[in-house]
Parts: sequence; structure tokens; C-alpha cells
Amino acid sequence: MTEELPAWEAAKADPDKYVAEQEEKLEEVRREMRAIRDRLRIGKRLQTCKADLDYLTEHGIPRPRTASAGPEDGDGLDDDDLEGHDAEGGMTDIGAELPRKAQVERLLGQRPEKRWRLDEIAELLGISNVKSLRTSLDEYARDGVIAKQIDNNERTYHALPGVERGQF
Repeated sequence: MTEELPAWEAAKADPDKYVAEQEEKLEEVRREMRAIRDRLRIGKRLQTCKADLDYLTEHGIPRPRTASAGPEDGDGLDDDDLEGHDAEGGMTDIGAELPRKAQVERLLGQRPEKRWRLDEIAELLGISNVKSLRTSLDEYARDGVIAKQIDNNERTYHALPGVERGQF
């Protein structure tokens, strides 16, 4: 938006009126930015809901959550800053992913009756180093965080009995 500077004579003649007009224009721009910010929040929330639905449709379980700011936590936007968002509706550089242990607990707790294979857990959590994940899962089983079962040389992991969804 380009604003032409007023004629010097008009500003010099009534500076109070000039300042009042500029403050009114500034307030109008702020209102417009708030409206844009609200529409942006709605759009980002829709992106997140669509991604959740796509994940649920593909994998049959809810998408694991990460510790990032969401609409209920505030999105860090103010009237002067509309940057800092990623394409998935989350904040960039705000918060970190949950630790692996919490991700595993949350995933297994979503379907406590299911016996999870190592490759399923790795895929759903986006972990490419399967050996490292197996080591972590074995450690969590020794610590009593999850249960491990070996049948016919196949390891499966599951939530411990009595663990309810989302109680991590």
C-alpha cells in the first residue's frame, strides 16, 4: 500500500487534523490485520483437521500429537507479526516434538488391545532408524512402561493393561 505524502501546506495548516487522520488509518489497518489473522487461524485449523482425517483414514488410528502451539494455546500472532507458521498449521520454532518415550506411550495407548509390530510403530512415528527404535522399545519394556511379547520369533509391543487412552 503506497500512501502519498500530503501537501506540505495542508499538513502545516492543521497538524492535529493530519495526525488524527493518520491514527484513524492506522486503526483501520489494525482491524483489517486482525480479520486476516482470524481467517488465517481458521484456515490453519482446517489444514490440521484435514491432515488428522487423512491420517485416520490411512492408518486406522488417530495421528500422534506433538507438543506445539495450537489455537487453544494461542498462536503467537499479534497485529504486527503474521509470520512464523508452517504449511501444516503449526508454529515454526515453537515447542519441540514429544520425546520418543512419550510418543510410543501415546501411540500404544490409543489402542491398548493391539499388538504392535516394530515396523508399524516406526512407520507411524516417522522413525527411520528401526534398530534404534527396537533398542528403545526393549528398554521401555524392561522399565515397565510398555509390554513386549515374543511369539514365533516375532516381537510385538503393547500398552500395559489398565493404561487408558491419553493418560500419559
